[in-house]
Amino acid sequence: MKQPKRLTCEQKRCLSAHSLNWKEWMFVEETEFCYRIINKKTGAIKSVDKFRGRR
Repeated sequence: MKQPKRLTCEQKRCLSAHSLNWKEWMFVEETEFCYRIINKKTGAIKSVDKFRGRR
């Protein structure tokens, strides 16, 4: 797995739309429809929809 990266503003907004605290997550990879993120403390990997909350 690649090294996790910091979140961009767009990714932070996406995580907030999913009711996640963006300060606890880092970016792993992007697919066509979702972001894969990793929790800084637990190491749990999660996929979130890119388009939720977008207007």
